[in-house]
Amino acid sequence: MSRTHRMLAFAFLAVCLTVGVFADQAIEGVVKDNTGGVIPGVTVILTSTDTGQTRETLSDDSGYYAFNNLRVGNYEVKADLEGFQPVKVTGIKLSVGERLNFPLIMSVSEVTTEVEVRAEVEQVETTTSQLDTIIDEKRILDLPLNGRNPLNLIYLTPGVIQGQSGYASANGGRERGNNYQIDGIDNNYTQTVGSTVDVNVDATSEFRVVTSNPSAEYGRAGGAVIDLVTKSGTNEYHGAAFYFLRAENLDAALWEENRDGLEKGDYKRHQYGASIGGPIIKDKLFFFFNTELLRVRQMTVVTGFTPYQAFRDSITNPAIAQIFNTYYPMPNSDQETDISGRYVWSHAEPQNFEQYVAKVDYNFNEAHAFSFRYVRNTGTDPYTTAPAGGYLPTFQNTREYSGTAQTFGAEWTYIVNPTMVNSLKLGYTRAANTWTRQWTDIDLNFGGYLQDPTRYFTDFGGPWGYGDEDSPLNTYQVKDIVTWTLGTHNVKFGADLRWNQNNGGSGFGMTPTAFFDGAFNGGDTVENMRAGIVDNVDHGVYSDGTVFSRDISDWRGWRQKEFDFFVQDDWKVFPNFTLNLGLRYEYKPAAYEVNNLASTIINPYSQGYRIVNQNNFFDPANWEGGEWWNLVVSEWVGNGTDIILCGPDTGNDLYEAEAHNFAPRIGFSWDPFGDGKTAIRGGYGISFDRMFGNLLTWNAAQLPFGVENFLSAQPGGGYDGVYPNNVGYYGNGIALPEVTLHLAPESFYEMVLFNNELKTPYIQTWNLSAQREIWPGNILNLTYAGSAGVHLYVRNNPNQMPHPSEATIQGMVDNGLGSTAIPWFVRYYSGMNSQFIRVHNIDSYGHSNYHSLQSSYSHRFQDGLQFQANYTWSAAFDNNSESVWSLGNSSPFASDWYNLDYDRGYAAFDVRHIFSGNFIYELPFGPGKWLGGTTEGWLAELIGGWQINGIIQANSGFPLDYKVPRDTLGTGYTNNRAPSRPNVVTYEVSTDIANNIVGPTAANFSWASSVINLYNPVGDYYRGKFRGPGFWNVDFSMFKDFKLPWFTAEGSKLQFRAEAFNLFNHTNFNNPNTNLTSSNLGKSYTTVASRQIQFGMKFIF
Repeated sequence: MSRTHRMLAFAFLAVCLTVGVFADQAIEGVVKDNTGGVIPGVTVILTSTDTGQTRETLSDDSGYYAFNNLRVGNYEVKADLEGFQPVKVTGIKLSVGERLNFPLIMSVSEVTTEVEVRAEVEQVETTTSQLDTIIDEKRILDLPLNGRNPLNLIYLTPGVIQGQSGYASANGGRERGNNYQIDGIDNNYTQTVGSTVDVNVDATSEFRVVTSNPSAEYGRAGGAVIDLVTKSGTNEYHGAAFYFLRAENLDAALWEENRDGLEKGDYKRHQYGASIGGPIIKDKLFFFFNTELLRVRQMTVVTGFTPYQAFRDSITNPAIAQIFNTYYPMPNSDQETDISGRYVWSHAEPQNFEQYVAKVDYNFNEAHAFSFRYVRNTGTDPYTTAPAGGYLPTFQNTREYSGTAQTFGAEWTYIVNPTMVNSLKLGYTRAANTWTRQWTDIDLNFGGYLQDPTRYFTDFGGPWGYGDEDSPLNTYQVKDIVTWTLGTHNVKFGADLRWNQNNGGSGFGMTPTAFFDGAFNGGDTVENMRAGIVDNVDHGVYSDGTVFSRDISDWRGWRQKEFDFFVQDDWKVFPNFTLNLGLRYEYKPAAYEVNNLASTIINPYSQGYRIVNQNNFFDPANWEGGEWWNLVVSEWVGNGTDIILCGPDTGNDLYEAEAHNFAPRIGFSWDPFGDGKTAIRGGYGISFDRMFGNLLTWNAAQLPFGVENFLSAQPGGGYDGVYPNNVGYYGNGIALPEVTLHLAPESFYEMVLFNNELKTPYIQTWNLSAQREIWPGNILNLTYAGSAGVHLYVRNNPNQMPHPSEATIQGMVDNGLGSTAIPWFVRYYSGMNSQFIRVHNIDSYGHSNYHSLQSSYSHRFQDGLQFQANYTWSAAFDNNSESVWSLGNSSPFASDWYNLDYDRGYAAFDVRHIFSGNFIYELPFGPGKWLGGTTEGWLAELIGGWQINGIIQANSGFPLDYKVPRDTLGTGYTNNRAPSRPNVVTYEVSTDIANNIVGPTAANFSWASSVINLYNPVGDYYRGKFRGPGFWNVDFSMFKDFKLPWFTAEGSKLQFRAEAFNLFNHTNFNNPNTNLTSSNLGKSYTTVASRQIQFGMKFIF
């Protein structure tokens, strides 16, 4: 970004700040007489019935009035003009992000008694084209909510599904793409995914989920915008105290317990807290405070893999034998491999979490209002990172978590004049999380990675690659929005600035991890394990820029800046037609490491060191004396490439940041009949996404500040790989790396790089919908929604060797190496640059598209009943669904650099059918009701005050991916990053629930070496065509309210609750095993939770 661009940007910000930001809610309308003529000059007064605050404006020449930047809450509007009878609309409930329209009809009269009209609560959206859903306070408080996290109700939104990572995917957006806000302040967990802090139901007023074409005010999201509003104090004291209990004697046994004959494990869940809010100074100063504590003591069923006795008897290495005989019990469940079985057991998992919310609102005068809010979460959990192969009861091989997250928000609203309002927000969010593991000299991974991906036994030590992690994250935010009503134009413009700090280190790779497959030195994996012969070790070491040492950590301080500006014009072209026009500009400078401990390489491949004839490894011209088996290269072509230091003091960036990220938004809303009961809406918009910390922290293992490599565990000099004393790794038989900016040929280091021309990811969304109020309070919505992701983050390896030529394949056959897979030495020496072996290249060539038909029917709360039902049919395609995690065995890494389209298939979050429904029903019993309407006294108290509530969810299964455990293209992978998928024999799947078969089995695939080999290197399976099991669940609750005669405050009651999660105890299997070599292929041994019963009590006043 040029200096001129920066000066213009900050000049624009300065203009915004001189005027001042609050909320996105508004109330508007047109004042008319009873003949339909508009009335200008009417005094319209808006009053908050919560706080007593008033605002006043005049209707313009077209009779139009508007109140912008309002708080969520309850209002009434009054119109007054001499010669007309005053009219007042009461009972207005304004929700987050709403722009409500209330026409005011006045009659010519000298009567001064006002006409009172009760507001219609639910309206069709006649002013905006964005797709959104409001989760209101009643649903948040009353629906049976497992865990009491209101954001779990996001799945009651059409087009939203809980993806395979456990987070929401909205209208074809990735699960990382959501933008979480609290009171309009950033609440994104910038390291990975999700929100930083949670707010429980008793501190939440409501929240809005925007899933398509949001206003230009919203950005930095490739998925949904989720804006939660915390509760505020009012002129009346209100609050609650609550306690919820779950215990194992009330619950159904876990499916895993029943299957493996385990006793029902202990389970105690205590969740309790209180909230209170009210006035400090009536009409002026208000407070709200909430706290919730969670104490869980539970036994969790887990699985490890342990050896059968026959394998134990065949072990020749005493140290390995001692480990298995001491720490690995005999299998007690199904077979896993020929030499191992499953060991199923229950372990204690105590968890402790606390939440605190405090808020103060101050109405300084009619022009100025202030709000201050603080949220704090703390928690501990001893089991958070599962190692490969699961847990065993005899040693601790996970990482214990403890953390504190907090967010602070301050708001100042300045009413400049009746047509202009300015809102300023300041935000600070911090997450300080730590994960601690037990340290060992070396971790043992009983299996392989480079050549044999089979997991034979549970890892001995800790989870591979993970060390002690300390991860303090900070986000600072300044957000300013001006709302200006100019006749029929409602104009907004503003700026949203963020400074993100991702500090910390994970100890990545600092504990060496041993593998037994014969990737470097040959030999069979099982035989190597018997003899305790380690073939290769994954190990990471770090430097301060001058010297490498095992005592130096991978701590880094990453910084990201985000400068976003927008303008939005909602133009009421005609009384029944609104045009939404917006433009957003986002500039995101390249992320940097604050201490200059980062590096990159510009074009590391074109000038790389390579052999003379890459396309024929066995060409004698490549080798000294023509003898390839000595691996002595005759000469190197190319000069290699230099490593470039990056950081604020170097003048170099990790990548070139784009400076033209313009995001237009356009849409319309048309009320064809002009009665406010029908809306035809459509829109198109672009939303940019952002870099996240997880992709940055990998750069720590990057020369000259870090190295993380697979090394031969048998470097010689007495280090022959025999466990425990003769395994080679850095500092133990293998010299620590030298600090250099130019590697020699044959260095074969792994590197993490960013494409120097990295693009900013964005998603295009479009929609066309029709809303109709069928009868008062009942709205039907039919929608087509689509999206297309562009420049999405993915990973690949541009240093991959060219596809093996006929000459190379023939050379392998002639030299007795076969034609089934590429050996490591062919791959190493045939790469684009022998300074490196694998380059983990973070790129932006990902793309996606999504189409859906969505329908919803909602009945607002009236006559004791409220319900909603949603159905979505959708299809989503992409060439990669994630950049970090595997989803449904679909890797975040490209299968083949030279054929990126091979990964095109169903997105990991593609779910064909999604249904959700919810209801709240006050049973018609008791005084004033259908049954027992005239009862009094104890009988009235007994039969009245009953309420039932429910949530119904169902969806079809998620896509699955399958990979052949054989490197047929020289990518270096045999796991789910391998280059080939299998051939498919049949897409017909024969499930057998009694035997746990819920997915494709060996009968569905053909992938033998006679089928998939160097001559036919890839199979025909279409990524994601096979699906995991579907899901359906019903949660149900029943309330009984008791009035408290000794506590006279309005609305006070004592409420008893009985809640059932998974009411029908339906078994919902998790995804099946997708490992083609496993005897359990197609089987699932884990399920979603069985039925749990929760009792609760709330004192509400």
